[in-house]
Amino acid sequence: MKTLNPAEFITMEISDEETKRFEAFLDRNFPGWREREMFKQKYAGTIQRTWRVGVDDVERCAIYRKDYVELHDQVFEPDEDFNDCTVHSMKCRLCAIEGDLTPVAKWGEHRRLPDAD
Repeated sequence: MKTLNPAEFITMEISDEETKRFEAFLDRNFPGWREREMFKQKYAGTIQRTWRVGVDDVERCAIYRKDYVELHDQVFEPDEDFNDCTVHSMKCRLCAIEGDLTPVAKWGEHRRLPDAD
């Protein structure tokens, strides 16, 4: 399993071609995700897509990371008064954008990148 430096994946920009690759991964591995997508306007043109999974309190978040897609499953637990909630991360995996849901990488230590001349 490859160890990635988070500093190399900070960009929030994504081209139209990269968006097509990212969404092709989602279409291939999560048929029907578009019908359950949340925050469509907020995330349009960005590196992130979020949709409901199964029951309403579980969200799946996919983040474009160049040759990888980072996936998070989250559950929201409201407090007694429903004024606030706690977010529980259930799963996190880094998959190859051209592949399936098999984790192929993990996050390593955040190391500063050399300054460009």
